[in-house]
Amino acid sequence: MAEPNQAWVADITAIWTLEGWLYLAAVLDLHDRQLVGWAMADHMRTPLLLDALEMAVGRRQPKSGLIHHSDRHPT
Repeated sequence: MAEPNQAWVADITAIWTLEGWLYLAAVLDLHDRQLVGWAMADHMRTPLLLDALEMAVGRRQPKSGLIHHSDRHPT
């Protein structure tokens, strides 16, 4: 991407800890692969994804036309 905030991608990963599974949702800007939003929780439901996306929007304040892609769907 030629400029920041044109396309973001998101994904979730699971991390095993001594207290159980921890889920990390991350949003990256394809322009520079910078992590622009993230969230962690003990579940993989919609609020986890929304928290990461809301952080990214709050930090970057993208203009209309941003493409956001995620291939993971919460259950």
